[in-house]
Amino acid sequence: MKQIEAKIVVLGSQGVGKTSVVTRYVTQTYKHVSPTIGASFFTCKVTIGDYRVKMSVWDTAGQERFRSMAPMYYRKANAAMLVYDISNKDSFDDIKMWVNGK
Repeated sequence: MKQIEAKIVVLGSQGVGKTSVVTRYVTQTYKHVSPTIGASFFTCKVTIGDYRVKMSVWDTAGQERFRSMAPMYYRKANAAMLVYDISNKDSFDDIKMWVNGK
């Protein structure tokens, strides 16, 4: 089986559930979480076909004061997951800012 590594960044506004989504996926549990400061880092391994993938999942802070740090987390990322709160239109509109960096 081939081993590969992948970096995934999780982006979105404050309070939309980024940490909850990541924690649920990585640990298969749900816990009450506090706002992320800067970024949190998780690792997990998955098998996809003939590949064993070691995923590094970067859960970024959504507060405006940390947005300038986002490009540092994007570097060398293989994928990004954009998260928004379906009940908060502003969080959906903010996705454009995360994609465009503006």
